[in-house]
Parts: sequence; structure tokens; C-alpha cells
Amino acid sequence: MSYPGTSSQQQQQQQQQSKGQPKQTRHGAASGSSKSANSRKQHWRQRPNANRARRLEIGQETVRIIEEHGGVYPAPGGAPGDTVTISARLLSRADGPNAVTSYANATRIHTEDHCVDANIAPVSPVVTVADTDCLAEGLRLQDEGFNPLVLIMSSRTNPGGGFRTGAGAQEENLFRRSNLFQYLEPRKRSLYPVSDRGGIYVKQAVVFRDTEARGYAFLPTPRIMSFVAVPALRRPKLVEDTTRGQLRLTDEDRACTRDKVRAILNIGLAHGHDAIVLSALGCGAYGNPPDDVADAFYDVITQEYSLFDDTEEDAEDSTLYESSNAESSENKDSNTVEYDKRSAKKRPRLGYRHITFAIFDDKNSFGKHNTHGNLLPFQRRFGANPSKSQDMLDERQL
Repeated sequence: MSYPGTSSQQQQQQQQQSKGQPKQTRHGAASGSSKSANSRKQHWRQRPNANRARRLEIGQETVRIIEEHGGVYPAPGGAPGDTVTISARLLSRADGPNAVTSYANATRIHTEDHCVDANIAPVSPVVTVADTDCLAEGLRLQDEGFNPLVLIMSSRTNPGGGFRTGAGAQEENLFRRSNLFQYLEPRKRSLYPVSDRGGIYVKQAVVFRDTEARGYAFLPTPRIMSFVAVPALRRPKLVEDTTRGQLRLTDEDRACTRDKVRAILNIGLAHGHDAIVLSALGCGAYGNPPDDVADAFYDVITQEYSLFDDTEEDAEDSTLYESSNAESSENKDSNTVEYDKRSAKKRPRLGYRHITFAIFDDKNSFGKHNTHGNLLPFQRRFGANPSKSQDMLDERQL
């Protein structure tokens, strides 16, 4: 017996791949692999990278599994015909009233349960920069007891970007590995285009495929992950910075990028997440300089990051917050709601305990806007492996 839509030969290949794949570390490299600066410098060229046709095939199979086969897929490592079933309860969440929340302006947010303001008191979450897959890192944080949120570096106008045509960016990768398309494609008219300072929250999508480096192998057990979709500036105008010898964003675009960072962090806090997996927002094909984007994240996290306390003082400092819910905003007279301090006395504490930047360099790295790649600028800005990062930079300048 073979799984509908997947040949026995494909199942055997997936099983062999799953068994023969070298174990990965938390930073995405195989155990025992060289960590020399030279090998890491060329690492992006060595990554397994399925061609467009293969990505398209995987994406189509992902859709069939959900829409035609009721969430049934081949069991990795099992005998031909063995399957795993995603429960109907999990799949039905995509149609729920709280499955997706859209924010027109997430730089300041008010919800029924609590409010988020990025200008109250700084806190110090653990921040790491890792050469790893963003979704793998999110699942790792789950295993460590966190409630993580994963950033989707999304298209402004189209859910999934080029997912339906086999494109290879981060958003498309996440759509191939989950049922995100179930959440966002049917709501395209109400959710898109995403505003410059807004974002979309996706609650508890089902993840059932592994990384592209592992051939999108099926997971033994479906996992749940929440996401925040925020688009980067698309091919912004860049100006020459003679003091740094590199291209930079304009002052206006740097300010807009900081607002995008605030939106990402605030949406996660509004939904109770205590960990978040970020990335080099827009630093690939969209052409944003990674030094500017790293600066934006660093400035917001270190200077404005806030932790709300259950005190009367917090309520008195509250102002107005703006948000809109994709399911209910049409029934409201206004998206602006005044914060009621009387309902805030027992609200939960908010704050991230862990922040990971999951970044690896690919074919869109080492261009004119990111001459040192995307990983290195974040490592240098956040102080992750500074000596190794400097060695890598020195070698690239030889």
C-alpha cells in the first residue's frame, strides 16, 4: 500500500534520507563539521538547495496532504504504507475566529487582556545570533519550555509570496513545511496589503516538514507553532556612507525599519509569547543593508524593550493603542480603543525571556548591499562570537 500522491520510491528516499542525515547542532551545522572561518565563509554555497521545480513539487504535495488527504502523510522511517495523521482538531484551528489577527499599526497595541507599550522600562532578555533554520530554532525553544513566536519575513501583498510557483525565500520555505497557506490565503482580501507599520499574527499553525537541507522530510509528529508576518522594505533607496564605506538606508527608511521591529516584538507580547525567533529582515533579495537592520533591532531591544508589571502605576501611564482583528474589525466603529486601567490590575506580566536571530547566508548574500553577508553584521552588533566574526571579516578582506 502506498500513500496517495507519494510513490513508494519517494517514501523509501525519505526514509533513507531521514536515517542517513548527519545530526545537526543548534546552529544548523552537522556535528563534527569544520568550524574554520574559511569553511564558514563558503558555507552558504555548500548548503543543499532544492531547485525551483523540486520546491514546487514539495509545495503542491503539502497542499494535497491538507486539502485532499485530511492531513495524512507517510510516516518517516516506517514501513511503506505507514502514515501519520494530523488531527482534524488541529487543522480546524485555521478556520477559528482567533486564528489570525491583523494589525494596521502595531507600534503600540491594546488588547482586551493587556496592553503593550515599548517605552516603559528596559529589560534584558537572553539574545543569541545563530547560523540555523528559524523554524528548527522555534521548535528547539518549545522543547526547552518556551512559548516561541517565529517571524515570517513576508510579502506585503501576497500570502506565501511565491509559494505557489516554487520560489525559495524564507516565507515560501515556511509555507512548504506547514499549513500556513490554510490560514492566510483564504483571508487575502482582508489581510493584504500589510501596512508599513503593521503585521499579521497566526495562531498555532501545524508544522509537519523538516528543513530544506533535510529535503523537507516529514516529521514523526506534527508540531504547533505561532507566527508573525511582517514585510520588510522592498528594495529601498540606498545612499553611500563614505565614513563606513558601505551603502545605507535613508534616515526615513531607518525609522520605518525600527517601527517594523517594534511591530514584530509588540505583536508577540500582545499574544503572550516569551520567546521569539527573528532574522535578517529584508537583507536578502529585498536589498536592505544588514548593518542598518541589525542596528534597528539592537536599538529597539536595548533602549525601548518593556516588561509590564501588575501595578497601578502601569495602568496610569497607559495611553491609546491601535489594533484591528481580521475576524471582527468590520463590526467595530473604530480600531482605536482607550485603555481601561480598572481591567488591568490582574493582567499577566509581558516580556521575552529569549530572543534568537536565526540567520544563514545564501545566494542573496555578499552582494553590494551586504558585502559581508547577513550573519556577520548581526553577530558583530549583538556581540555573538566577536572574535570568530572578526576573523571571518579579515579573511574576506584578504
